[in-house]
Amino acid sequence: MAAVPDLHESFWIAIAAAAPIIGLASTVTADQLVRRNERVIEQAIRDHKELPDAQTGPFIIASCNILLQAGLLGLALYCLGNHHDSSPWRVIGLAAAVGGVLLVFLPTMWGLLSSFAVVTAGPETGAPDSPG
Repeated sequence: MAAVPDLHESFWIAIAAAAPIIGLASTVTADQLVRRNERVIEQAIRDHKELPDAQTGPFIIASCNILLQAGLLGLALYCLGNHHDSSPWRVIGLAAAVGGVLLVFLPTMWGLLSSFAVVTAGPETGAPDSPG
């Protein structure tokens, strides 16, 4: 007779509850990014300036996080429905949940990280705008 598979039900319930909330946070972040880009474009048109480069990186990160959390919710429901999980699935679930929380904040911090990269570039790194 086969052994009853080990199920960490409370873990999967927590993951199933967290994934939609993390996905919703990424949806709000993506919406804010689109609205901010719209304002920047409208201002550039009003001022008759050249349109700025599109900042699609943060939007792509937020969108991927939404898909990641949808997949995580599906995985949690699958494991709960089949009354079976295994160690790799628990690790994947935990990594996706924690990574998803971090990805919620990454698009918001994108401008700060981008400006840090520009500030640190200098003559010794061969930056094109540096004198010398």
